[in-house]
Amino acid sequence: MKHFAIVFFVIIFSAVGYLYLTKAGWYPAAIVNSKIIWGRSLNKATKAAIYYYKKTADVEPDYKEVRQATLENMVEEILISQKLLEVLNQVELTASLQDILDDHLNKPQLEPAAALLYGLKLKDFYNLVLVPQAERELLEKKMTETGESFEEWLQKAKQSANIVYITKEF
Repeated sequence: MKHFAIVFFVIIFSAVGYLYLTKAGWYPAAIVNSKIIWGRSLNKATKAAIYYYKKTADVEPDYKEVRQATLENMVEEILISQKLLEVLNQVELTASLQDILDDHLNKPQLEPAAALLYGLKLKDFYNLVLVPQAERELLEKKMTETGESFEEWLQKAKQSANIVYITKEF
């Protein structure tokens, strides 16, 4: 009987822990070339996108469509980051990104605009919007310099990437 009680409590605690972790977003939503997109990150980005649409559009956004587009965007961000690390070393990448980001970060209206349009604090806006956009701009510039098409590369990269969608909603 003692073993049954121990097993019972282990099962109950495991189930409660699992529910807590999934509710908090600590579950993988997708894996892109061995890089995990966590549910928490997807939730935060989706919430910001819906907030943005509500502020800028007259129609109510479809949650599922926005969430799917957000996940697709996050997949692209990972592919772009990985390609940048192939094209530039870490020091060059950091310096180039900092040059792009410094222009935006020195604007005093950035923090209130991020809060107003996206409902995000500056740190979250930096990580969710500014850095991925700067990486995209940098890669587009590098590819243009070498005569490559960014859009063609992105399509091929998505097709050849190892992408696993884990959440059942996709």
